[in-house]
Amino acid sequence: MDSLEQLREDLWTRWQKAFDRIGELREVKANLEDRRLYAKTRRFDLRDYRPDTFPSGGRMLKDPPDEANFYYAYSLDEAGNPIHMSARHNFNKIDWEGIYLYSDDRAECVEACLQTQVVNDYSRIVLHNGLPSSFQHFKVNGGGSHLAGRTGKEAIEYIASSPYNYWIEVEEYESAAGRIVSGSAQSEGLGAPRMRAILEYSYSDSGKLLQVTRTQETGWKTTAYAAQTATSIGDLADRLSEKIAIQVIESLQKIGVDSPLMSVELFYRQVTYYVPHIIVVTERQFNAGPGPVSSLDQKHWIDLIDQDFEPEMTEFTGRLNSDEDWEPGTRMLRNAALLITQRLPRLVATADCFVAFPMDWEFEGHELELILKECGATDEAITKLKSIGWLD
Repeated sequence: MDSLEQLREDLWTRWQKAFDRIGELREVKANLEDRRLYAKTRRFDLRDYRPDTFPSGGRMLKDPPDEANFYYAYSLDEAGNPIHMSARHNFNKIDWEGIYLYSDDRAECVEACLQTQVVNDYSRIVLHNGLPSSFQHFKVNGGGSHLAGRTGKEAIEYIASSPYNYWIEVEEYESAAGRIVSGSAQSEGLGAPRMRAILEYSYSDSGKLLQVTRTQETGWKTTAYAAQTATSIGDLADRLSEKIAIQVIESLQKIGVDSPLMSVELFYRQVTYYVPHIIVVTERQFNAGPGPVSSLDQKHWIDLIDQDFEPEMTEFTGRLNSDEDWEPGTRMLRNAALLITQRLPRLVATADCFVAFPMDWEFEGHELELILKECGATDEAITKLKSIGWLD
């Protein structure tokens, strides 16, 4: 058993033992003074902890956000480090609480769902000479709130019975000259098989961390971190719009189509990911099974390569999350679609009502006609799409 496997086995043990520590959540909360900050999304990732600093990773608020159905509250010690967190889903009436524990060479975070008494999130970082030497993280799918009726320790066996119930990641690092120079990682869960990766770190001449890349055993490379540059969020968005438009058009030219293109959908999920899946509808496909685009067969996707948009995409999404403002992401993809609507007809056969558009159906489906117009669809095209039933 190598060191990553040892970290994995140790993590399973520590997560299970953490069930005995749920009582500490209330003990810490009872002794808190009133130093509290709020956030709309999770903050203080233990992976970022150092003995002399613990960045929140994003915007913090002095007061609870107005009309928020869900938000986080963090209580801080005198040094500004979090010692307790709480969150509540007001609609579902589910609560979570967590504690941060620190010593000279390590830190832990234990978080539990109060209704089920399940440790839904556990993380641990170990340091050597002030730099991380290992990191472990165990997360229960769904926040541990719905586990087929299981609660407390009786939920442990159920969670362990399926890799869809959890997410595990362990990492170890090599350091030299006061900074991390390389690392290795292993992850599994949420339906994904166990996978290993090599971590590579690049720095500026002044020693600032610029980028962390993760290369899996398969050769697949992703960017785990990209430093914020002086580039404005608007300029980053423009660069990404252009890159996405170019990659989509090149992909469509390579695959070829046997009938004029009617639409190109850039399917994405707000907040989660902004490298879209490409869904193509040709006139022949539509005529074989006509209906509203939201109901058409979407089995045949074209996947873009994430790394083609790095490091800009990681910096861009990191800034969206830090600012808690995801509108620039939506605008970026609508601009990319507009470029495709304008350029593609000169290169590939398209219908006279052709349009490209981005879509997160969960949040934007009701705005489809407005989005089409923003992405270059003319009034005549809208009328045609309605007349044939593509558009409701």
